[in-house]
Amino acid sequence: MASLVLSPMVELLYLLKFNLYPS
Repeated sequence: MASLVLSPMVELLYLLKFNLYPS
C-alpha cells in the first residue's frame, strides 16, 4: 500500500527536481 502512495509522490519530486535543476 505504501509503495502505491510513494510512487506518484517520488515521480512528482523528480519532475520538480528536473524542472528546478535541468541537466
